[in-house]
Amino acid sequence: MRTWKKLLAFCLALILLLSVNAGNRTTWIHASDASVSPTSNMRTVGQFAPYTVIDDFESDESLANWQAGDNVSEASLATQAWNVFFPYEGSKFLALKSEPNLQNNVWRTASRTFDQPLDLSNSRYLMMAYNHFGYLPNDEPYYARLVAYSGDTSLEGIVRVYNNNWNKIGIDLSGWAGRSAIDKLEVSFQHDFDRAEHPDDPLPYWPNTEFYIDYVHAANMLDWQFSYEGDTEGWSFNDSIESPSVSDGRLSLGLAGGNSAMTSAPLKLDPAVYNLVRLKLGNGAEIASGRLYWTTETDPEFDEAKSQALESAEAIDGENVYSARLIGHPRWTGQVTGLRLQLAGVGSGTNTIAIDGIDFAKQDRPIYDYIGEVSEIRVDANAVTVTGRIGDDANIGNGVGVGNTSTAQLQLYELAPYQYEPDIDALTPISTSAVPSGNDTFSFHLDRFDGDRDRYYSKFLVVVREAGEDGSVRYVDAPKSVTDIAFPAKHSFAYPDALSKKGLNVQMTDDAEELGVSHATLTVVVNGLMYKDDTDPNNAIAFDSEGTAYHFHKDAVEELDREIKAMSDNGTIVNLVLILYDADDPDGSTNVLIHPDAARGQGTVYAFNTTNAEGVRYYKAAMEFLADRYTREDQRYGRAMGYIVGNEVDSAWIWQNMGDKSVDQFMEHYERSVRLAYQAVRKHSDSARVYISVDNAWNEPYMPNQPTRFYGSKDVVDKMNALSKLGGDYPWHLAHHPYPENMLDPRTWEDQEYVSDSFDSPKITFKNLQVIDRYMGQETLKYGNERRRIILSEQGFHTENDTPEAQRLQAAAYVYAYYKSRFLDGIDAFIMFNQLDIPAAGLNMGLWTANTELPGFVAKDRKFIYDVFKYIDTDRSLEVAEFAKPIIGIENWSEVVPNFDAAKLAQRMPPQLVPVSINKQAPHIVGGDKFETGKDGWEFADHSYGVSRTTADAYGGTGSLKVDFVDLVRMTFVGLERLWKGAEKKFAEPIDATGKPHLNLAVKLTEPEESHTYYAKVKVYSGDLAAEGLARIDASKGWHALSLDLKGWEGLDAIDRIKVWTRKTTNESWSGSLLIDEVGFSSKNTAIGGLPNIDMVATSDLDELAPGSTITVKVTNYDDKKMSGQIRIEPIGNLSFHPKMLKLNGLKTGETQSMTLQVSDYDPSAGGDVGIRFKYRSIAQETILVSNE
Repeated sequence: MRTWKKLLAFCLALILLLSVNAGNRTTWIHASDASVSPTSNMRTVGQFAPYTVIDDFESDESLANWQAGDNVSEASLATQAWNVFFPYEGSKFLALKSEPNLQNNVWRTASRTFDQPLDLSNSRYLMMAYNHFGYLPNDEPYYARLVAYSGDTSLEGIVRVYNNNWNKIGIDLSGWAGRSAIDKLEVSFQHDFDRAEHPDDPLPYWPNTEFYIDYVHAANMLDWQFSYEGDTEGWSFNDSIESPSVSDGRLSLGLAGGNSAMTSAPLKLDPAVYNLVRLKLGNGAEIASGRLYWTTETDPEFDEAKSQALESAEAIDGENVYSARLIGHPRWTGQVTGLRLQLAGVGSGTNTIAIDGIDFAKQDRPIYDYIGEVSEIRVDANAVTVTGRIGDDANIGNGVGVGNTSTAQLQLYELAPYQYEPDIDALTPISTSAVPSGNDTFSFHLDRFDGDRDRYYSKFLVVVREAGEDGSVRYVDAPKSVTDIAFPAKHSFAYPDALSKKGLNVQMTDDAEELGVSHATLTVVVNGLMYKDDTDPNNAIAFDSEGTAYHFHKDAVEELDREIKAMSDNGTIVNLVLILYDADDPDGSTNVLIHPDAARGQGTVYAFNTTNAEGVRYYKAAMEFLADRYTREDQRYGRAMGYIVGNEVDSAWIWQNMGDKSVDQFMEHYERSVRLAYQAVRKHSDSARVYISVDNAWNEPYMPNQPTRFYGSKDVVDKMNALSKLGGDYPWHLAHHPYPENMLDPRTWEDQEYVSDSFDSPKITFKNLQVIDRYMGQETLKYGNERRRIILSEQGFHTENDTPEAQRLQAAAYVYAYYKSRFLDGIDAFIMFNQLDIPAAGLNMGLWTANTELPGFVAKDRKFIYDVFKYIDTDRSLEVAEFAKPIIGIENWSEVVPNFDAAKLAQRMPPQLVPVSINKQAPHIVGGDKFETGKDGWEFADHSYGVSRTTADAYGGTGSLKVDFVDLVRMTFVGLERLWKGAEKKFAEPIDATGKPHLNLAVKLTEPEESHTYYAKVKVYSGDLAAEGLARIDASKGWHALSLDLKGWEGLDAIDRIKVWTRKTTNESWSGSLLIDEVGFSSKNTAIGGLPNIDMVATSDLDELAPGSTITVKVTNYDDKKMSGQIRIEPIGNLSFHPKMLKLNGLKTGETQSMTLQVSDYDPSAGGDVGIRFKYRSIAQETILVSNE
C-alpha cells in the first residue's frame, strides 16, 4: 500500500475521532456566505512554468509576509500535514488553520501586503499551488478565491479545487491595468455545502480544517495545452499567420507562407531538464517543414545558430507530432528565455492547422544512425545465433552499399545487460567477419555457455569498423537481447484458465477459498528471502545459478510456499509482487539488490540493482529461484503464474526509488529489470507472465512538479514499449491500479475532474477503464500479433465511516467496477485491495473490518461487501448487485457498463452444501486412510505447517494423522485463531464414488479451550466443482465421527481431492492440533445414533447489553434430517430472557431460522460471563455475549 494512501486516509480517521455526538449540536459562529461560482479568468494547469517566484515559503521571512485573515486562526510553515506528504516545491509550505465551529461555506482568508507594490506588467498570470484538508465527500464543490489589489481596484477570481491534492491554480492578469502595482494578495477557500440543508450530517461543524499554499509565482505561459477559450498563452504571431484563435482545446491558425512564425512571451527554461520539444497537430493537420529558434539569457537574439529543424511527423494517438531534438546541440545551454516556431504550410495558399499542444520532454541517449538491422538473436539449448543485414544505402569503405569491396570488418560485441554502444571502447569483439559480399545478410554463431556463464542473458551489438588508423565505428543496430528463445523451458504447461476475473489481495487463504477467489496477489520482499552469503546454513535453501550457489531464508520461503500452495491448489492464479524494502542487514542481500542510486530512507519501495555485475547476478538468481520453485509441473510448493516487477513504478520516488531520474533514465533501468525477470521466468516456465506495475496517474503524474521522481503511467507504458522493441521485443504485460479519482470517495462513477474517454485523460479510473483497454490493444503496443494482457492488480474502495450506508456505498462501487472489468476483453483480472481493513493507515477498503484491540491484522466482522464479492461471479450476481442501482443512480447496468450481458455473469459454481451426520460410531469402511503405517498421502493445507502420523491417540487402530497449525503469518502479520486450518489429500487418479456416496471420517481437537465453539468442515473436490459439509463439534467430548452424504452432487464420479478444516470462533490462542482418522467411502451411513448437527448462535443488537436489548438467535441445520421441536433457553449469568422456549419449524439441511429474544433483566455488577445456553434434544450449546474474565 502507498504511503500517500495512508496519509490521505488518515485525514478522514482524524476527522471521525474529532466528531461529537450528533445530539449535541453546536451553533455555527458564522453564517454562510452567498453562493459562489467559478469565474472565467481563473486557470488550472498540469505543470507550472514560473517566470518570477514571489513566495516559496522556505524561510521565516516568507512566513512573516502573510497574515491570517477572516475565519483563519493561525498561519505557519509546515513540511507536511495530514494530507500533504510533500510540499509542492522545496521543503516547506504555508499552512492556514481555520477558526473552529464554522459553517462550511464561509470564506477562510489569508493575505500578503506588499510594502513595495509588485510590478507584474510583464507577466500574464499569477499562479500558486493550493491544497486543503478534505472533509466528508459529497457532490458539493470546494472553491478557492484569489484577489489581487492595486489601490482602489481589484481583480477577483474563483476556481473549483479538489481536496487532498496540490491544485495548480492561477488568475489571468493580462487584461487588468492594476497588475503593474499590486499592493495586496488575498487567498481564500470554502466548501459550498450548507449544513442547514443537511440535518443528518454526522458532524455538527467542520472541525479544525486547514488549507495550504505553496510556490506563489508569476508566469507568462500555462502549459501550452490551450485549454482556455481565447487564451493564446502569451504567443504572438507575425503577419504571415492569419486568424490565430483558441477554442475547444486547440490553437488554430492559418499559415500564409513559408515564413509564418509564432513567438512565445518571455520565459525561463532549463535546457538541462528539457531537450525535446514536440509540436502536436490535431485534425490530421500537417506542415511542410518547421524550425525551432530560441534565445538565451546571454544571447537574446533569435538566429540560425540557436535553432533546430523539426523532424518529420510521427503519428501518435491520432496526432501528427513534430519534434525538435536538442540533445547534444552546442547552443542549447544556459537559460532559455524565449522560443519561436517558424512553420511552412503544405502546398500553396493558406493552410489552417490546429495545435493541440506544445510539450517538453527529456531525451538522455543520443539517437544513432543505424545502417541495418539485427533481425534475430536466437538462443537454443547450446548456441547463440545473431542474424541481420546491412542496409542497401549504407556507405562502407570506398564503395556504396553491400556487396562492394571494402576492408571494413563486421564485428560482434557481447554486452552485459547494463552496457550500451559507448561501452565497446573497453571491450574486445567476440567475433569478427568480413562485411558480407554479394549477400546483404550476415550471421554469427556462438556457444551459448562460456563455462557456467549463460549468454542467454547477454546483449549483442553488431558494428562495422572501417579500416584505417581511426577505425571509425558504425552501428548496424541497437544492442539486442534474445528475441527467439528456442530451448524448452524447464517446466512446460499452458497458462491456466481462470473461472472468473474476481481477485483479491490475500491475507487469509481459507477465506479466499470461501470467497471463490480466482486471482490473488502476494507481496514478496525479495531481500527478505535472500542471503548475501551462506551465513545461516541451518536456515538456508541453496540454489545454483550459472555455477554459483545462492542462499535463501528457509523459514521465509516455506511460509511463502504455504501461502501460494493453499491458493493455487484451489485453481487460484497467484501473482507475486516483487519489491525491495530497505533494511539494515549488512550480511544480507539488501545492499546488493537495492539500486546504488536509491535515496535510502526516502522511498517506501526501492528499485532493483541491475547497474553492475554483482547486482545482476543476485537479481537473476532470485528471479530464477522463484520461477523454478513456483512453476513446477507437480506444484510441490504451489504455483505462481504472474511476476509483477515493482509497484506503481510511475510514482518512482515512493514505489521504485532509484534516486532522481528523468523518465527516460528511469525507464532504461526499469525496463532492464523487467527484461531480466522475463528471461529468468521464461527459462523455467513457458507460460508464466511478467508484468510492469503502474497506478492511475495516466497523463498527469502524482507530483508533476517533480519530473525526476514522478511520471505519467502512459509515459512508462510508451517508453517500455519503445525500449522493449528497440532491444528485442518480449511479452511483458501490464498490472494497472485504477483507483478512484479521490481515494477517499468510492463513488468512482462520478469521477470527472481528471478523467475523460481519450488517451489524453489525466487519470484512468474505473469511470474510464475502457481507455486502458483500448490503448493496450493498439497494434503498436502488441508483441508480434498478440496484445499485452492487463490485470488490475491493486485497487479498492474506501468505507467512509462505520455505518451501513457507507458499507453499501463501498459495495456498490465494487459492483460497478467488477461489471466494467468483466466486459472488457483485454482485462484478465480485477484484484481487490484488500481482504482486511487497515484502520491504522486509514484505509478501510477491506471485505472485513479489523480487530484493532489485537496485534497484527485480525479479521473482526464481515462487511456488507463480503457476500456481494462472494457471489458476484455466480448465478446470484444480479441478485446481490441489485441494491447498487439506486446508489449509482441507474435502472439498468447497460447504462454504465458497455456490452453488459447478464448471461455472461455466472462463471463460477459455489460449493454445494451437503448434509453431515455426527454419528455415535463411524460406519464400517473398507480400505480408505487409517494411518496405520504413515500419512497415507495427506499434506498440510491452509494455515498449517505440517502433518505427521501419531500413535498417541487414534479413533481406530493404532495411528491417526496429526495436523499442526501456524500461529502467525509473518509475511502479513495475520492472526489465525479464527481461521480455517487443516489438511488435504490429492488423488493421483480421480475416485468414482457413485456407488459409495458417503464420505466418513473421524476428527478430534486436542487441548481445546473450555467453553469455546469449534467447527469442522469437510470439502470434496472434482475439478472446478466442490461440495462441503459443516459440523459444530463439542471439542471436549473427544472424537467425532462424521459422515458426508454426497448423493446428488455432480462431481461424485471424479473426486480428486479431500480437505478437512477446523476453526474456533474466538481470538484467544489455542495450542492444540487436529487429529484425523478412518477416512473412507461407504455405500450407506449405517451408523446408529449420534447427535443433531445443528448450530445455535445469538447476537445482541447493542454494543452493551441492557434490559430491553433484543437478542437475535439464528439456528442452522447442517444435518441430513429435518429439525423440529423446542429449544430451551437458559441464561448464563445474572440476566433473564423472554420467551424461554423457541420453536423450530421443520428446518431442512442448509436452512437457517431466525428468532428473537428480549432481555428482561440484567445486572452487570454481578461479574462473570454473561450469555445464553441453548438446549435441543441431547445437545447443549452456548453463546457468550459479555466476557468478564
